[in-house]
Amino acid sequence: MNDVMGIWFILFGVLKLLDLEGFVKTFMQYDIVAKKWTPYGYLFPFLEIGLGIAYLRDTQMHYRLTINIVTVLIVGITGI
Repeated sequence: MNDVMGIWFILFGVLKLLDLEGFVKTFMQYDIVAKKWTPYGYLFPFLEIGLGIAYLRDTQMHYRLTINIVTVLIVGITGI
């Protein structure tokens, strides 16, 4: 499951980078942080890619709890 999460985050992060300006404009319409702080919209795809790399790199599960907490925070804020 960790590999699936890693690939998922990397894939969608890269897809957002293909049209970063368009993504940021759309993202600002529904994300509360991006509405207040525009650079977060530009940072978000890189956060997703970073989470994906973290999931794929943590094969021994030493940092699994930390990665999951960061994921819940980022996705939770976006979900509000």
